[in-house]
Amino acid sequence: MKKFLFLSIFFISSLFGESLFTLDGVKNLNFYLANKTTFLGAKEKKEIESLVKEELEENGFTFGEVDAIILVLAISSKEVEEKQVVNIDFILAEEVTAHREEDVKTFANTYQMSELIATDEAYEETLEMIKIMLHQFIKSHKEDNK
Repeated sequence: MKKFLFLSIFFISSLFGESLFTLDGVKNLNFYLANKTTFLGAKEKKEIESLVKEELEENGFTFGEVDAIILVLAISSKEVEEKQVVNIDFILAEEVTAHREEDVKTFANTYQMSELIATDEAYEETLEMIKIMLHQFIKSHKEDNK
């Protein structure tokens, strides 16, 4: 019974805990927008790219440096019962060293946030969710780099 109580408390507290990821020292980024939707055209993609870069630059991030961390914003969607179901992934990927018997250089996701929305207004709600995710990312970055 004690074991069950401990696991329950651990699980509940982890729901409200900090992220498993750390954003210590993250500053230089290369940005990539992966669009796997039917509702994002060239104009909308440019708007999203500008939004993300401007918001992050205003908060101290730089783009285009050598060996920068890759920031991927992946957006995919499917139509389900006349609604768009949109999956948005906000991912940092970088070269890391895995410490095994011998150190192994590899490429890994070092931060990831995902949201899934069902909507009749796919572009507008996707844009709003991206803004929310950016805000959460910037807030976490500030907390990790105090």
